[in-house]
Amino acid sequence: MPSSRRPSKDSTSSLNDKLPSLLSHQDWKQIRRLFLSRESHYEMVAAIEACSCSASQTMLHYVCRFHPPMDVVMMLYKAYPQAICLKDKKGRYPLHMACRSGASPSVIRFLCAKNPHALSLPDRSGSTPLHYVCQSYERQYDPTLELDPDLPPEDALVQVVDMICKIAPESLNIEDNEDRNAVEIAIECEIPWDAVQTLQKTSEKDWKVRQEESREFNMTVHDAIQHHIDEQEELVESRIARMAPNYDENNHSTTTDPNSCPSKDEDTYPQQHDDDDDDDDEKKENSNNKRGTNKRETTNEYY
Repeated sequence: MPSSRRPSKDSTSSLNDKLPSLLSHQDWKQIRRLFLSRESHYEMVAAIEACSCSASQTMLHYVCRFHPPMDVVMMLYKAYPQAICLKDKKGRYPLHMACRSGASPSVIRFLCAKNPHALSLPDRSGSTPLHYVCQSYERQYDPTLELDPDLPPEDALVQVVDMICKIAPESLNIEDNEDRNAVEIAIECEIPWDAVQTLQKTSEKDWKVRQEESREFNMTVHDAIQHHIDEQEELVESRIARMAPNYDENNHSTTTDPNSCPSKDEDTYPQQHDDDDDDDDEKKENSNNKRGTNKRETTNEYY
């Protein structure tokens, strides 16, 4: 077990200067020895926490540039777990560095598991880890440094592409600052056709998902707008009703004023209409009686 004593400032400062050189020269045996040693373990941990190179990178960023073995990456992560979620001055996570530098599929899988969100986060150049995989992974990958020396660069690339497509399919259609997505970069860099096909299929599925989500969002927005319009119409109708002078607040309706003028539909003048009809009938009856009298007088005179 490592000692629990606190590291001195001198020992930490010494390792601070020594550690980047050990990593860049890929002296993995010496790094393992320092981590496992009782005397130097906590000095290593303190140095990793305090150390930052000229690019404002953590040691985890830095080691991913040099094809580190899996156990060394895990040691650095355990010494300073926060590093997995930190960006350097160019907006890159350790996962960006690993994909850009051709780290082994096992290392990239470990970094993805610890910070999967980094797969969909572009750096200042607009590049995601998948952009870097398509651009330089096959060229940077070194099979002699992998635990499985029989794994050729093409197969390692296909493994990494499959892995990222499953974990973060939404990263397929993210464009960099030159308006290129991962599929376009893959075709441009002529990566293996199996990887290109995987990228294309995943990209198409992602677009379908995006379109469906956009359609559902538009329907939700339409329903919300229509609901707002209905509410406004009800509010306007309510205000118009309240402006009426005979509005009854209790019944929410208008009432009839007994002193108000009757409407035209009401039967207000039935008696006057009947009197006129009676006068007309009386005049006709008198006229008929007069004609009958005149006719009898004429007949009497003839006889």
